[in-house]
Amino acid sequence: SAVRNIDISWLDGMVDVIYYDGLTVKFFEASDHYLSNETMMYHHFDGSTLYIRYGREGSLTRYASDKKLTLLLPSGSVYRNFSLQAVSSSVFVDVDATYNKIRTVDGDVRYSTMASPSSINIATESGPVEVILPQSSSFKLVTATGSGKFTSDFNLKRYSGYYLYG
Repeated sequence: SAVRNIDISWLDGMVDVIYYDGLTVKFFEASDHYLSNETMMYHHFDGSTLYIRYGREGSLTRYASDKKLTLLLPSGSVYRNFSLQAVSSSVFVDVDATYNKIRTVDGDVRYSTMASPSSINIATESGPVEVILPQSSSFKLVTATGSGKFTSDFNLKRYSGYYLYG
């Protein structure tokens, strides 16, 4: 079965999701610390969704700090759903998915796509967010910030509570 959905949950480190010139989805983790069976990445595939977790679910062992996840996607592949929840992590996501949801607490987010997704939902408690879209995109953007400011390279039309482009 082909991977149609991706669901990642990560703590303390980095997440890179990038395309490569291969035919299969690949992923690996790296750490400067010893990784036991309890602190190693956990993953499973249910026939349509690939789930990747920072460590074994239900583990009471303290997780290794500052791990890096790299997810390699076959060039040209498009996914239905992409979901990423991260804490204390910098994330770089280059994925073409119809529906995208990224949530972070204390970390940088950089999201890019070559497609025109139906939905991009990015929220962070603290840290900058950068979104890179094809210039031919059209979208509605809702943004809120507790501190900081919103800037865009697109010529957006501002309405009450949201921006429009295209």
